[in-house]
Amino acid sequence: MIGACMLDCYDNCSFTLENNTIKANKNHPYTQNYLCPHLNHYDNHKRITSARYKGKNINLDKALEILKELLEETPANKTLHYTGSGNIGKFQAITDLFFAQHKASLTNGSLCDGAGQSGITEGRGVNYMLEPQTLLDSDVIIFWGRNPSVTNAHIIPFIKGKKIIVIDPYKTNLAKKADIHLQIKPKGDLYLALLLSRFIFIEGSEDNTFLDKYTDDAEEFYGLTQQYQVKKTLKNIDINLGDLGAMLKMITNAKVSIIIGVGVQKYAFGEQVIRAIDGLGAVLGLYGKKGSGIGFLGDTSVGIKNPFSVKAKKYESKITTPFEQYDLVFIQGANPVNQMPNSQTVKDKLAKTKHKIYFGLYENETSELVDLVIPAKTFLEKKDIRFSYSKNEVQITKPLRESNIGISEYDLSNYLHKSFKYKTLKTEDEYQTIFKDQCIEENGILKVKNYPEHPYKDGFEDEFIFLDSVDDESLGNKNTGFYLLSPKSKHSLNSQFKRETKLYIHPKALFVNGDKIKASSKFGNYIFEIQTDENLREDCILIYSGTKGVNHLTQFKKSDDGFGAIFQEVKVKLEKI
Repeated sequence: MIGACMLDCYDNCSFTLENNTIKANKNHPYTQNYLCPHLNHYDNHKRITSARYKGKNINLDKALEILKELLEETPANKTLHYTGSGNIGKFQAITDLFFAQHKASLTNGSLCDGAGQSGITEGRGVNYMLEPQTLLDSDVIIFWGRNPSVTNAHIIPFIKGKKIIVIDPYKTNLAKKADIHLQIKPKGDLYLALLLSRFIFIEGSEDNTFLDKYTDDAEEFYGLTQQYQVKKTLKNIDINLGDLGAMLKMITNAKVSIIIGVGVQKYAFGEQVIRAIDGLGAVLGLYGKKGSGIGFLGDTSVGIKNPFSVKAKKYESKITTPFEQYDLVFIQGANPVNQMPNSQTVKDKLAKTKHKIYFGLYENETSELVDLVIPAKTFLEKKDIRFSYSKNEVQITKPLRESNIGISEYDLSNYLHKSFKYKTLKTEDEYQTIFKDQCIEENGILKVKNYPEHPYKDGFEDEFIFLDSVDDESLGNKNTGFYLLSPKSKHSLNSQFKRETKLYIHPKALFVNGDKIKASSKFGNYIFEIQTDENLREDCILIYSGTKGVNHLTQFKKSDDGFGAIFQEVKVKLEKI
């Protein structure tokens, strides 16, 4: 039987289970007979096998009974449901149906891409993804803050033979092979996009046909680009005029695809960064054309009727959650003590919560602090449905393994609905059918019916809206300390799996491998072990997402727009101990 990976990843591998071992689906056109590192080693990671209450193992039935009692004794307005996205199967959201009926608070916002998503919808109206097939017809592909070998390995075959530009403060393996690598200073992406757009206007290389048809504020955008002195801006973002010219020559009058990573928008003004890059795409007329486009973090379920969508009585931000205001917090598929910004603040707030419940697969910083732990089923053991970040494909799954460990989201929600005599749930098959009926099968692949084959071919919902102002005062800021980079690791998926432990820094910083240092920001500090890496800029440190302690350094604050986390809005000082 064929399965689909439900991990929060671009690749969403298709696989089979042979002799109880996960194997790549050799007949799938995208998975192409190899798995991403996370799924390839999925069974190697120890999961939670038993429920636990106040430090003692208990059986699952007892855990569910305790959960019911705690929910009964806690006022609904003092109950919070906090969800993560380590698993992005649609059935993960079925628990929202219970908590919304229960009049509990839910969470919104994003620890990943909230600011960027806001920027795209502000400019384009709808965030349609850039499918891999588009790249086959591209002349030039720009990886802007994106490291595909780590986050999207299955896209690699689609970029062979293309001219490659990498814009990244870290010299990735792809950057070493690229035709051009701009090792830009962090926070410089917006200004680089504005400079590129400015020179395209100056050279008369803008796509006037596209601009006249689909926009009405291109002249204002050109005016915005003129507000920044070329020489000073290049110096502040650490790019020279020759590199800028070489990039302009490569992308002018070419079929260009720009693939953007989430790191460029991990700032307070992250929405504006994405809008500036999108604006560059509009100036070049990249939208709706064969072999061209801009891809951030798309979603094929745009416009899909979702039976798990609810309207809660109250929402709290996932970035700045006031845990201390609640008597019961139910944490599902998340590790807020590690993944939310400013870990010490999160710990302090959770400590004031009377009842803390963790429902998930793996032990982590959050499971260590709660009273009640309820183990979950893996995606191999339950029904689900998955949409995609990167291609129009919908994957419906059935259980591939039998297991007595844990409980699925559906079964947990069903138990709670019955316990509280709330509206009865539909069956899992009925929910899968609701999604499936909005899809169509083409060449053995299930696709969303109404998803455009060529996004933006006929323009936008209204018209493309350019960025009209920049609210950032950090350009050329002389604040001391190192810029913090917190990308994904090839060994972990945020705080799941085999996590990194070290702080990486350029050798010229005069630390040596194995040094213990205290990293400090104005928000907190943590002790790390040093690992030198000459691929970094000299003014940067790198601590992979999920590393213990990384978010002791970040601030308990969300982006200016889009309810996103701003993990890199910080300068860090290092002290050898």
